[in-house]
Amino acid sequence: MYKCDMPKKVSQIEGIFPIIEQYQVQVYRNQDWCKDIYYSKGNYSNNTASTCILFQGSVQDFDGRALKDFIFLSRKVESLKLDIAYFEARLENSKICYAEFHLDCAMCARARYIILSQSMASYLIM
Repeated sequence: MYKCDMPKKVSQIEGIFPIIEQYQVQVYRNQDWCKDIYYSKGNYSNNTASTCILFQGSVQDFDGRALKDFIFLSRKVESLKLDIAYFEARLENSKICYAEFHLDCAMCARARYIILSQSMASYLIM
């Protein structure tokens, strides 16, 4: 019998919201071929291909500070053990009002967790 573990996944994802808000992360991507972060300190990527960049504007190679922040965030994301490929977030008054997390999922190819605001219900689109 299949048992849905989405409530647990939702809770895990919401656990990293304070870090996203602290660093004001709008885009994060960590895949073998593409690593991006668009946050309060700038836009950084290891690959300038248009298929890699998930944000508008100029992009820079990772500098020491951006790389340290990316590694810190990556460890937090990886600790969830949810195979998050990338996420996008919109913030208002330093709080997440919209976020979309793309999860790699063996059963569904890719699932997305979307939050509209912290006061509204969360839901999953498969």
